[in-house]
Parts: sequence; C-alpha cells; structure tokens
Amino acid sequence: MFLLMIYRIDNKDKDDPHINLALEEFCLRNLTPNRSYVLLYVNRPAVIIGRHQNILEEVNLRFTEQAGLPIIRRMTGGGTVFHDFGNLNFSFIHAYNRRSLANVRQTIAPILTALAEMGVPAVFNHKNDLFVADRKISGNAQFSNTKRFLVHGTLLFDSNLVHLQRALNAQAGHITSMARKSVQSGVTNISLYLKNSFDLKEFRKRLLETVAGLCGGMKTMHLEDNQWQAIERLSQEKYRSWDWNYGKAPVFQINRLGHNSAGRLGYLMEVENGCITAIRFEKEGTVFVEQTMIEDRLAGVPFRREAIRARLNKLNSKVFGWRLTAEQVADLLTADLGQTNKPVLQTPHRDLF
Repeated sequence: MFLLMIYRIDNKDKDDPHINLALEEFCLRNLTPNRSYVLLYVNRPAVIIGRHQNILEEVNLRFTEQAGLPIIRRMTGGGTVFHDFGNLNFSFIHAYNRRSLANVRQTIAPILTALAEMGVPAVFNHKNDLFVADRKISGNAQFSNTKRFLVHGTLLFDSNLVHLQRALNAQAGHITSMARKSVQSGVTNISLYLKNSFDLKEFRKRLLETVAGLCGGMKTMHLEDNQWQAIERLSQEKYRSWDWNYGKAPVFQINRLGHNSAGRLGYLMEVENGCITAIRFEKEGTVFVEQTMIEDRLAGVPFRREAIRARLNKLNSKVFGWRLTAEQVADLLTADLGQTNKPVLQTPHRDLF
C-alpha cells in the first residue's frame, strides 16, 4: 500500500476534539480520492465513544461532569477511549480498496515499525490493537464509503491513566441494550518503554519520519479557509449536538427499584433515538396521584433532564402527590446523565432510595 506519496494534513495544532473529529470526517468525504493521507493530533481531555455505543453503559458521567470532560460520539465503531494531552491520535485515509479495508494491520503497520525503531516492543493482539507486555497502548477503528476508507486510533504516550480508568468506569448494571460494549484491558504508556527518553513532540516527529520513509515521501497539505469553515459547521451541527452524541445510542432500557420507610418507587423505561418511548412506574403505597397521566406525558420526550422537567412542569402539581415534584422526577429519571449533583430527593421524608 505504501508506495505513493502520502500527504500530512495540517490541523493547525487544534486540540478541540469536536473540531478534530469533524476534520477527520470532512477529509474522508471531500479530499482527492486517489491520494493517501495521514493526520496526527492531540486533543484536550475528552471521552470519545464508538458509533454504536451507549454513553450510559460506557462512561462515568459523574466524574466526567465534575472534570469538565466532553463526551463525543465518533463516526467509527469500536470501543470508548480517553483522550488527553498525553495521548497522540493518528488517522490514515486511503482510496477505497476492499482488500486493504479488511487488513487493518497493513494500514497501521507504520505505527508498529516506528515503535520498534524507538525501542518499544509492541505487538498486535487478535483484535489488531497494540500491546506492550500484555498491556494496551493503542486501539483503532475504521470507516469507509465507496471512495475512501479511514483507520484511526490512539497512542497512549504519557496519558493520565488514573483519569482514564475513572472516566471509563461506568456503573450501569440497571441498563440493558444491544449497544456494543467496550472490552476492558489493562493499559500502559509508551513513554515507559522508550530506549531513549523524549517528549510527545519528538515522538510525533519520529512517527512522521517513519511514515514518510515507508511511502514515496511526504508533503504537508494545508486546508483552505472555506474548508475550515465547513469543518466548523460540521463540528457545531454534529459533534457538539445532543442528537448525535446521546440521541444516536441504540435502543436501551433502564430498570430501577429502590425503597425505604417512605415506600418504594422504581421505573422501567425504554429509550430509542434519544427519546423516551415508554415508561412504567412501579410503586408501593401512594406515590403519584395520577400515575398514568405522568407516564403518558413522558412518552416521546428527549431523555434529557431539562426536557423532562419542562414537560412535567406543565402538569398540575397535585398530579404528583406530596412526595415528589416535577423537578424531583426529572432528577430521578436522569440521575445517570450526570446532569445534577443534587440528591434525587431532598429530605429524609422524601428519600425513597
């Protein structure tokens, strides 16, 4: 594959993950089809989930909210990854070729070669991820259309592994879905295995030199202003949108039940395309005055706290009874979304969980 000139896409050292994901998609869909491209970039801290995943099943939303980490759905499949300033991301874009598309190892072989030249004894595992001493240093995913295919991935150079583990430590035993689940692996940093110590900037430089040497040279490609404007639009309309990041999750169900001396309250809810399609409350004793009315009112509402609250606020407060308010119900249903740090219910008499 690596016989022709490869073009390095200049991302202007942007570290906004929304922009860099939009940049990858724009380049895949719009650049000259018969050329090969490489893109290296570093994102500020963020969590990036696979296209077919459910954020609630993958991410510790309490931690990400407290740490201010955006959660963004990418266009490719695969598992959830953590990005920060110690992680280098790579992308290869080539003309569509069915044989090459099926051979991910061939596409990212320059990465393995570069690591070997730097003294890092990396190997592929059965899923084509890169491991050192049985610990993961790189994962990858791919996407293709009829003109091009993209393979991109992460390289843990000197990442904060404590934050990585906390961000990806989801607690979602009450959620069921057909979403693709990430496979947990022990991780490590490449910097620990270098034969000579150097920083991420030098690592990036050496990686590009290896890629250029395996190709017929390398040229830097600078995008035009109108192309950057299109990338910014794509970033705003897609990668910063709730509809894409949360709404594209595969259909899932949440089943919760809690109790104390005040009674028992739980619910079974189904969410599809980011909206509540059905919900049924389970209660012991009198919790809601008009349970069916509340359940009917929630059908079709986006699974977001503010949307649920706005819909329920239109109901007369007497519908809920003395134990709950519309705001508390919204907090209860969206507790997994990390959208509020308040307790679901405020006083000992109202604490049903």
